Amino acid sequence: MANQVEVLQTLTSSLREIQDRIVKNQISAQRESLGDTIKSSPDFQRLEPHEKASVLALLKRFRDSHDDEELLRYYKAVMRFITGSRASVLEEPQVLLAVTGSQIAEVDLWRGVDDTILGLLQYRVISDRRDMIADPYSSSCEWAFQYPTGHETHASLSEWLTCGSGIFLLLGNEASGKSTIMKYILRHERTRQCLKQWAGTDKLLTAPFFFWCHGTELERAEEGLLRSLLYSVLLQDTRLAPIIFPSEWTTLYSSMSSGNDSSDPGFGPWKIEGLRRAFQQLIRQDQIPLKLFFLIDGIDEYDSVSDIERFPDFIKFLSVELAASKNTKALLSSRPLEDLKQLKAEASLILHQLNHNDIELYAREALERDENYRAIRELNPERSEEVLRYIARGSDGSFLRAKLAVQIITQKLEAGGEPWETEYNLLGPASQEWYRVIWSTLDRFTKSYASQILQILLVGTDQRYGGPNFKDSMTLIDLALAVGDPNTTIEASIRPWNLGQFQIKCDQIASSFTKKWPGFINVDQTAGHKGWNAASRIQYCHRSVPEFLAQEETRRLLLDATKGLEYDFTPRIAHLKSVVQHLKVLPSPLPKEPARCLWNLATQGLLAAKQIDQSDEAKKETYTRLLSELDRTMEHHHIALQRGPDGKFLESRLQDPHGLVALRDRGLDARRVAKMHWSNFHFDPKCSHDRFWNDSFLSLTIQFGLNNYVKKALDQGSKISQRKRGRPLLSYALCPLPVAPYGLITQAMVEILLEHGGSPNQKFVNTCCEDALIWQWETFVDDNARSITGAWAESQRVADARAEVILLLIEKGADLSAEIKTARGQSLPARRVILDSLRAWASPDVYNALKESVEKAENSSRKKGGTIWRLRK
Repeated sequence: MANQVEVLQTLTSSLREIQDRIVKNQISAQRESLGDTIKSSPDFQRLEPHEKASVLALLKRFRDSHDDEELLRYYKAVMRFITGSRASVLEEPQVLLAVTGSQIAEVDLWRGVDDTILGLLQYRVISDRRDMIADPYSSSCEWAFQYPTGHETHASLSEWLTCGSGIFLLLGNEASGKSTIMKYILRHERTRQCLKQWAGTDKLLTAPFFFWCHGTELERAEEGLLRSLLYSVLLQDTRLAPIIFPSEWTTLYSSMSSGNDSSDPGFGPWKIEGLRRAFQQLIRQDQIPLKLFFLIDGIDEYDSVSDIERFPDFIKFLSVELAASKNTKALLSSRPLEDLKQLKAEASLILHQLNHNDIELYAREALERDENYRAIRELNPERSEEVLRYIARGSDGSFLRAKLAVQIITQKLEAGGEPWETEYNLLGPASQEWYRVIWSTLDRFTKSYASQILQILLVGTDQRYGGPNFKDSMTLIDLALAVGDPNTTIEASIRPWNLGQFQIKCDQIASSFTKKWPGFINVDQTAGHKGWNAASRIQYCHRSVPEFLAQEETRRLLLDATKGLEYDFTPRIAHLKSVVQHLKVLPSPLPKEPARCLWNLATQGLLAAKQIDQSDEAKKETYTRLLSELDRTMEHHHIALQRGPDGKFLESRLQDPHGLVALRDRGLDARRVAKMHWSNFHFDPKCSHDRFWNDSFLSLTIQFGLNNYVKKALDQGSKISQRKRGRPLLSYALCPLPVAPYGLITQAMVEILLEHGGSPNQKFVNTCCEDALIWQWETFVDDNARSITGAWAESQRVADARAEVILLLIEKGADLSAEIKTARGQSLPARRVILDSLRAWASPDVYNALKESVEKAENSSRKKGGTIWRLRK
């Protein structure tokens, strides 16, 4: 009977294949006439404009396709699309009573496809830069709407917004307030009113983007710009998705209509070419009456490692596409650059020539808040007004110059001087010279203190990753605890601080960089908070500060200032010191969600350790001792979490399946948990796993890529990898933590573990190699690499590193005959998992080398009788 069923299933499958082949041949032969037939059909004529435009976009792809499978997919998508009415259900909820269940299911399918595309476009920091830009002072920047541009067609920004086209360029020198005014324009009601007049009866869609050269890769590259603009547009009208992304939309539609999971999109990463094509589809489409307004701030901050050489090409692309579209206009801001001439802007404003009144008003408001200045003004109002006017003129349109002048004036007033005694020469030189002048006025002690802080901030930018639990910048308390002798932290006992102790520490350091050496860094002051808020983020006063600090001459100045310290200062170790100190002084009881708080701090410390580990500082004994203290302190808190206020182990309530009997375990389970290593505890839900893994501090340092630390530990105990119970150490390296950056683990770590007894075929639940391939499939296929960082370039780097790891496992005898069971229950050959998961992501040379290695291993297997040779130890 079973054999008959199998025969019947095989025949049915064969008949389907034959039927599909016949359909494909018919469709291919009649593709032109089929398209015309569909467009003239009553079903097509009943569609609303968005739906017609979507079908036309799909039909264009249908006509251009040369692949039979793709051709059939497009045809099925078109036919299914025109059988339902999307608009009536989406826009008139009351119609739901009259539609069939199949129509509702179809609308749900459409929504699922649209939402998946939105999810693939979105990235974590998509609006971070805009949110952190300061709002304007009481000056409303209203002049920006009224000031004549000198252009013969458009007399002002408001007139261009109302009836202009193409590109309006807002130019401004360094620190002239470009980003602030762009944010102001974006949020102003007048902008909306002008654009509505321009749009008329057409639907108006707006999309902003703020470049940031000190942000993540996506915040400073063309990929981030295009993904952000397309995401913003689709968020306002998801029905545009089939028009903008016909190929991707159809692939998803076909997959999801067949019952496949929406998180398996079936296509690869976003690449610049594909995103540009989508952008062109959006602004060139003429089926849907739309008006599009883009606001792009800081195109001079375009600064991607992978894209920097493409900047002129990027400018040309913007110019050509925006000029060609009658329904699209864009407001752009930038420093003056030669490349911008290609934009051929319709109109422009020169910000640093027009903002003097704003600067004078800023200086007035800032000085009026200082009681010493108010007292001087009462005695000599004319001289005080003269100082304000001088600041406005001498700043040459730069808010930063004005800010530095105000800070120096208030500093001098606090010391008993008068505002007109200020060294006005600060207003003349370029910004890099301002910082040098300020630095030269500091005494030796202040220079030493400031140098430590600035060096700590500089290396801190290396530790920014895209994971959900990682900070993008240091907080005030992070910085306060980083400064000082690390040996003091190592030798300190675990003793909670009260809020007053935290406040004193924060006030001390904040007063230093805001009063003794202002102009370099600042901290957001929380409204209504007494004193400085420990959780406030540290920020550079301006982007020119890190540019100044990165200069070779400045680095020498910073290093010279810390030479006389009584202890060995290294900025990366200071980051690790900060975390260990923080763990030791956490208040008692611990903050809300104590487990998450502890895990985030430990993660922050291990990321700092990664930076140390790949430098010469890894040889320092301080590094190893700080890691030991991090481990010991986390263990202390881990055990404390298992106890109640009375010091007794917490009791668990045991319930029978029917809920009839409930017993308390008298703290037995809490005792068991307390005996586990703290990294085995479920601090973060994403890291939840069974206790029998028997995690250790060594396994955790493997997952954070601490190569030198791990090698030293294994060298000291050569059999340590064999002695560990539970999950093999190699498996940790092959399956990165879901909350840690995947780029932390490299081929070097895998080599270290293999040299110390690891084997790709060592079995736990699965073999190490099988676990590696399961992770690889889930990351690059099921998740489409979204969990890496969202940037194509970073995803490719991770994929290339992964390919190198797989090459090493193959070399060491990994079993390529294995069937890999994925998280969704699929059973796939190891060869397919290796190649299919990385095909769209790895660079061509790396992928070809991997493919060649797999083929060699298979040929070798055939020669040895059909079974892949396995490395056994």
